[in-house]
Amino acid sequence: MGNFAIYSKEVISSYHQIRERGQALILFAKWLGYKQVTIEIEHNQRAKGKSGYNLMKLLSLASENIICQSNKPLKLFIRFGIFMSFISVLYGLFLIYRKLFLDIALGWTGIMVSVFFIGGLLFANLGVIGIYLGKIFDETKNRPLYLIKDKTGFNEEKHS
Repeated sequence: MGNFAIYSKEVISSYHQIRERGQALILFAKWLGYKQVTIEIEHNQRAKGKSGYNLMKLLSLASENIICQSNKPLKLFIRFGIFMSFISVLYGLFLIYRKLFLDIALGWTGIMVSVFFIGGLLFANLGVIGIYLGKIFDETKNRPLYLIKDKTGFNEEKHS
């Protein structure tokens, strides 16, 4: 699969306003919000050799782009932690029901419920802390808040 693009001077100029490491041009071109057109082409088979990107390099590239561009993995951690705690509470209620009405001993399962409950809370807390760190990370990127498409002849000195 090939990954090629043609960009206007306007897009490249806007791209150069972004000062951060780990720039992935294709992702930033989408982030910039310019109109895009996709052209489907048919690729020929590789004549010689193999791609320089093995599975590990592809996974590394994907994880780097996901981490640099999104806080969604952190939000998934929060949801996973809440879900884990919720399931452990339900299972704990089931165990209490079994103990009270069926007189079945809890044993080690009661301890496991508390471990999963606390583990779920820890996952959620790590996600929240990660979101805060992600927001700080976004601020350090120093991306422009707005991209100015057109400038008018307005001069502040004349209107003061």
